[in-house]
Amino acid sequence: MKKTLVTLISLLAIIAGTTLNSMPASAIVWPKTGHVYYTVGENVRLDLGCQEAGTYSVTFASGVLPDGLSIDPEGLVTGTPTKAGDYPIRNYRCSSAVGSAGWLDWSLTFHIAPGTPMPVLTAHSLNTADCSFYVGYLLPATPDAGSVFIDIDNGSGNSIHAYLDPTDQRSSGTLYGGHLTIQDLNEATDIFGLLLSVTGYRVYSCGDTLNVSVGYQTSGAPVAKATVSGVVVDKPAEVPGPTPGSAPVQKLMNLNNADCEFRVLAWLPTTPMAGSTKISIISQAATETITYTIADDVASGLMDFKFTPTNMSRGMDGIVSVDSQASNVWQCGSPLYVVVDYRDLLNNFWSSVSEPALQTDGFAVTPTKPEVIDNPEISITAEQSNLGTCNISVVATIPDDYRPITIGISDVESTDLITSLLVYESSSANGVITVNLSFTSIDGIFANVPFEDEDRTLNGTPVCSGDYRALIVAEGVLASTTFTLGQTMPTCNAGSILDEEQFRCIAVERGFYTTELNSSTPIACPAGMTTSTTASKSINDCYKPIVQSIVGLKAPKALKYKATTNLAIITNTKALAKYKIAGPCTAKVANIVTKVKGKKVSTKMLRVTAGKKAGNCSVTLTSQAKDKYLAMSKPVKIKVSKTGK
Repeated sequence: MKKTLVTLISLLAIIAGTTLNSMPASAIVWPKTGHVYYTVGENVRLDLGCQEAGTYSVTFASGVLPDGLSIDPEGLVTGTPTKAGDYPIRNYRCSSAVGSAGWLDWSLTFHIAPGTPMPVLTAHSLNTADCSFYVGYLLPATPDAGSVFIDIDNGSGNSIHAYLDPTDQRSSGTLYGGHLTIQDLNEATDIFGLLLSVTGYRVYSCGDTLNVSVGYQTSGAPVAKATVSGVVVDKPAEVPGPTPGSAPVQKLMNLNNADCEFRVLAWLPTTPMAGSTKISIISQAATETITYTIADDVASGLMDFKFTPTNMSRGMDGIVSVDSQASNVWQCGSPLYVVVDYRDLLNNFWSSVSEPALQTDGFAVTPTKPEVIDNPEISITAEQSNLGTCNISVVATIPDDYRPITIGISDVESTDLITSLLVYESSSANGVITVNLSFTSIDGIFANVPFEDEDRTLNGTPVCSGDYRALIVAEGVLASTTFTLGQTMPTCNAGSILDEEQFRCIAVERGFYTTELNSSTPIACPAGMTTSTTASKSINDCYKPIVQSIVGLKAPKALKYKATTNLAIITNTKALAKYKIAGPCTAKVANIVTKVKGKKVSTKMLRVTAGKKAGNCSVTLTSQAKDKYLAMSKPVKIKVSKTGK
């Protein structure tokens, strides 16, 4: 037998191309062969090597390890299989400090059985008075007897483990679970038929944050567990009663574009009743009205819509229905009247016409198109931009009908464009297009009209000095002008500073001044002083600002239900202060008539009306800084009660 073994070893060494003279006979240990069995998801640790001290490489000529497993230089296979199947590997070669040896006919097969598919779990609060929550789970495969479990903990040492009685059974593909309450966690003897074992105390409370897990195994494979964390189980929040509303504010804008569009902006001061927000548009010429009902998710805060009088019945985002007998061809250029209304959550009706003083644009808008010019002017001007010597500021005037056009820069000797952009769309400020073109940077090319990125060009890197030509091109040059780059640094007068990087003069900010030409640093006014404007040239422009206040502002400490009081609202700058109000009160600006020296005088004041609920009303009066006056913020508090005390 010993002779046969030595002969076999010699034969294997010759076949493997190695010599046994470099490896002592005592060093030879046969590698792992045959079959090994694992499951998807199971942790694997298998020494595949030659068991040889100093082994630094174990390889095989054919086959691959199962997905999820890897081998280190000494032949240790580790990892977690991720895919079922049979994986044979053949023809080992082990290299160590004492030499190499190969086993050409020996092999090992990994058999990977399917693992346990991950269960499906959902858990969420039901936000009910009894602090209930929902747990539902589904097992993709038939579980082994008694392997199903549910864990619920609140992260504070309280943990429930619910497990399946081995005599019970759960099916694959069936949804299990249902509603639980916090009381169930404290008192129940089972969870959805699963028996309980408890770790720590069962002290669960409303407001707890729960972590829920469901696990099982199938065919002896490792356990698969799904977890939903951070389930906050609580009661419904106490929602305060709705606040009364006030009149909406609307702003109307004629866009004066080719489609004759006009814009309606509307602001609602409180949450509207569902389906109650409407915008009505009346045509004076056609004596017709269209009423739009606004979607509830849009009717909150500021709304913004664009309309076209020639097609007023078309659908629009944010509008759920249109009520009208209007035609689709209202006239462009005819006056239209706009009214916004809604009902608050107390079912009070509010309309913009009830507070005309709030509507700065009134209620009328006349949509128009830009004036058509028979012989339109096409022109272009260009100069070095204040962004730097390699940037050119271009202003082109060309009717919107001329599209597409190219605005670009060329040498004075040719029309080959060095840098340019292509304008497709017709939108512009009545045909005026402002462009910044750059000789050095794509990012330095921009305009006040839309254009496509891929239509920007930047060919070569010419010197940023000398004479160049700016052009408008559309099937030929429509207009051009020459300009010069690399001009001398500007001279900056007192009241400004010189920005050498951007080749420009910058007016000093308020509170600073300069007294000399080409100053680089502004001088701050003395502490506690400022200037009334920018570009100040002397310390004599500095002054100590005046406090802004409201003359005669007095407020009662308390009001009875439904009682009113008038607050002065005109500041010592003759400005009308703005107001914000919170609490069980409403307020509006009103003309209050009083007698002064026997004569009736009307003064704007803030009329505050107490509601029918006790509480504290907070009124904040504000006014922006004006001339030499500081900004003002004046808080007023009034207690509302049944007795007014």
